[in-house]
Amino acid sequence: MPTFTATANLAQTQAITATDGPLLIIAGPGSGKTFTLVERVVSLIQNKGIAPENLLVIHVGVNNSLIG
Repeated sequence: MPTFTATANLAQTQAITATDGPLLIIAGPGSGKTFTLVERVVSLIQNKGIAPENLLVIHVGVNNSLIG
């Protein structure tokens, strides 16, 4: 049983459990993007058996923005 279900909202749960293809998460500040990314990685490794070296995760925050 996933551990995130108690704290994730519906949109986060959908992003965490989506396993077909790449996923782009765009949301406002304080909305739980980092939480969702981390839980998705954990879910892919633990529940889907994907090796960590086969995952590419990129997190761009306000302090390391690609724009401006």
